[in-house]
Amino acid sequence: MSASREEVPVSSGPRGAGPRRLFGAETLPPLATPLRVLPLRRSRRIDASVSKVVELVKRRKNGMRAEEIRAALRMMPHEISRILREGLGTRRLARIGRKRATRYFAQ
Repeated sequence: MSASREEVPVSSGPRGAGPRRLFGAETLPPLATPLRVLPLRRSRRIDASVSKVVELVKRRKNGMRAEEIRAALRMMPHEISRILREGLGTRRLARIGRKRATRYFAQ
């Protein structure tokens, strides 16, 4: 006699830790704040974003930090690193400094 998948109990952790529940018997509650999933960035969108960054940085004589660029363009933190890397790779941007003191300049 075999049990169906719904009838097999699954523990939530090590033996004896917490209540046991049936697999798939209940769903998790929704998150308080929904996660913002970004669409896949295509090369056209990355190039357009690099152009925006270059135009923004050109206006500042002393350059800009990554946090300042991100805030000015209203981007998420993980978006800006790829864009800055592409700008540096294509030599449209230059950088001076290390870590948080890094300032980006237009070439």
